[in-house]
Amino acid sequence: MSDSDKTALFDSHAHLLDPRIKEAESLLQGVGRVICFYEPGEDWEGFLSFLEDERVFGACGIHPHTASGAGELMGELPRMLSHEKVRALGEIGLDFYRDNSPRDIQKEVFRRQLETACRMEMPVVVHTRSAFDETMKILQEFSPGKVLIHCFSEGAPEARDAIKSGYRIAVGGVLTFPNAARLRDAVNIIPMESLLVETDAPYLAPQPVRGRVNLPSYVSYTVEEIARIKGVSFTRAAEASFLSGSEFFGL
Repeated sequence: MSDSDKTALFDSHAHLLDPRIKEAESLLQGVGRVICFYEPGEDWEGFLSFLEDERVFGACGIHPHTASGAGELMGELPRMLSHEKVRALGEIGLDFYRDNSPRDIQKEVFRRQLETACRMEMPVVVHTRSAFDETMKILQEFSPGKVLIHCFSEGAPEARDAIKSGYRIAVGGVLTFPNAARLRDAVNIIPMESLLVETDAPYLAPQPVRGRVNLPSYVSYTVEEIARIKGVSFTRAAEASFLSGSEFFGL
């Protein structure tokens, strides 16, 4: 992989404030752009310090895991979303796998944040786990302008539904796992212009570095797998995902 290939990489989802990675040496090495996710209650000043890097842009939102504690945090979102380098509301959505917050509260907080996104005309980055149909149903109630399904792990039928609705899809290291045949089938039918790549760092490190703390630079492994599935060069896959990410986040 050449140096020019590396600079074309766009990690559309990373949690740079996580203590497991925020002090990592060469954290952003080889990555041209990164979206750093922030949740109200985290280190705002630390978040702003990352945004000082010309490669880093932000997204703010209340995760479904913490929906039960949303309360007054909801009121802080408009101010955070107004920062010039914050380009999306997220990650928001539903998680019926872990159920860390009651499902009715997850739905309420999801809807309230979608209302905010529509009012502020912000792109939305959506978390959905074991709740795809319900997530799609709620999204269609609001029709936000831009929707990105984060860490997509469904199959081709769900991918078609998302694309038909005009949504974009982001895939990460799970694509490289041996048991991810269904996801690879989905990626095969997703148009390149609708496909983004991500790490979800520090989580879900790709197969070649599985078991390690995930870093934005590891997004290259996912790009390599997309190139293999699509039958294109690494450079073509990197450039396409960089362009799709830049367009989605308005960069």
